[in-house]
Amino acid sequence: MKSMKLWRYVGKNIRIKTDDGLIYEGKGCDFSFADDNEPEIDSICIGDTEFFENEIASIEEIGD
Repeated sequence: MKSMKLWRYVGKNIRIKTDDGLIYEGKGCDFSFADDNEPEIDSICIGDTEFFENEIASIEEIGD
């Protein structure tokens, strides 16, 4: 799988669409590299919700 480079979205307002069609919006925070996660997959959080890269269908920066 090609990396989504999730670290680029930390501190920005983002919209994540999950692979099951749910949409989340908020400030990207707490990026974790695959080596720091179990399972070993990059992740990013919006609030208290963590999204693993393999669960994200799309991610984009949105306006304030």
